Amino acid sequence: MSETGQYPKMIDLDTSRTIDIESIRSKYSEKFASYEPKAHTTLEQETIPSNTLPSGKARKYKLSISPPLLNSSSPWATDIDQIKALYDSPYTGAVTTRTTLLEGFNHDPTIHQHIFFPAGSSSVSPAAPRSDASASEKFIPDAASTSSLNTYGYSPHTLSEYLGIINEIVGQRHLGSATVYKKPFILSVTGTPDEIAMSYALLANAAEMDEDLRLAMEVNLSCPNIDGKPPPAYDTAMLTEYLEAIGDSKSTFRGRMDADSVPRCGIKLPPYTW
Repeated sequence: MSETGQYPKMIDLDTSRTIDIESIRSKYSEKFASYEPKAHTTLEQETIPSNTLPSGKARKYKLSISPPLLNSSSPWATDIDQIKALYDSPYTGAVTTRTTLLEGFNHDPTIHQHIFFPAGSSSVSPAAPRSDASASEKFIPDAASTSSLNTYGYSPHTLSEYLGIINEIVGQRHLGSATVYKKPFILSVTGTPDEIAMSYALLANAAEMDEDLRLAMEVNLSCPNIDGKPPPAYDTAMLTEYLEAIGDSKSTFRGRMDADSVPRCGIKLPPYTW
């Protein structure tokens, strides 16, 4: 807030929340620009569904998923090679990233692991195979170890880094191509309600600046792996606060973008087992 008590270049959402679009763009543009992708082989252009519906009408909705199959947010959708493999696969109609935070997650490979154990067992042997998801060696459980647990946490990559990864993949994939259809990306995010509002603003700003991007947002409110904190979606008041934050942020882009270009947003809910 300035000395005059005004919010310069800010859009009023309601009496309690504002989003400074210019500040968000400035804050994360440096991180976006400093993203350094790893070298990887560019795959040949594959046949991609056209932008025309079977009825012959033009496809307007940018979140069209064809074929109707996509991955869930997981540790195996973390880095550029994994995300690119999902994007290049002819069997996926969209790609979901691992759940991320605005500033990333402090990943500790000694804690954030998975472990295999026999089904029905009440204890796990210290010798049971376990691994960080990024380990070079893949563990193959024995015949008795048919169940698994994980404590992975969220992605170590920030939301702006994922936007950089997506921009590179889409740019390389369609360089010199007249293909209209671009496979959508669903960015899974979490954080406080205000951080979610900022995440949507950052994502929508990226979609507004580059019409080749097909972006949507998944708000992960179902994660049970935070000690002492149940998933936010179990609390009606907290869930309501998230929904209001998302609605506030979306309202800043209605009218600024074509209706079919405004990124869609969905909520990842828990199974409500308790």
